[in-house]
Amino acid sequence: MLSPLLFLVVLDWVTRTAYASSEKGIQWTLLRKLEDLEFADDLALLSHRLQDIQDKVNALKETAQRVGLTISQEKTKLLRTNNMQEAPVTIEGSVVEDVDEFVYLGSKISKTGGTDEDVTARIKKAQQAFAILRPVWKLTAISTRTKLLVINSNVKAVLLYGAETWKVTNSISRKIQTFINKCLRHILLLKCMIECQIPTCGQGQIKSQ
Repeated sequence: MLSPLLFLVVLDWVTRTAYASSEKGIQWTLLRKLEDLEFADDLALLSHRLQDIQDKVNALKETAQRVGLTISQEKTKLLRTNNMQEAPVTIEGSVVEDVDEFVYLGSKISKTGGTDEDVTARIKKAQQAFAILRPVWKLTAISTRTKLLVINSNVKAVLLYGAETWKVTNSISRKIQTFINKCLRHILLLKCMIECQIPTCGQGQIKSQ
């Protein structure tokens, strides 16, 4: 389709034109700065200074209006990370809402910069995907091999979306593996059973099986 391609071309021109006169993004490499993240009509502006963000918003608004585009004030949010400045950022006189976290392309971004919140959100979405497929897990006509293929393509894909950006720790790895194991036990109808023999007089140990 031609219309999405034309929109991306126009939006790319808008952002390049808006930031061409100055570099106010974050340091990306020794000689380059990263001004924003772009995906379709979702833009995330990046700057070290609050005033730079305001200048970039103003430049983006003015340039976008030249081609008939506007910034959605309702959907625009401001996230401050390690920033003590409390001055607001405005769009045409309206103050942009300050938030502690927001969702960008399905991933949760928080002011702490960690991944725990995003991992928790992904697990909840994977749980929903697993629950939707509950009728499939109950069907005896479907082989276990097929069910494992389904869980890999429809549950794990949801769970691990954006995982390449996570800072993986032992705690996060255990949390993810626990969820996967729970799903597999449900599909394979596995139950963990531990039988213990309590020692009587004269016995010196507990035997477990």
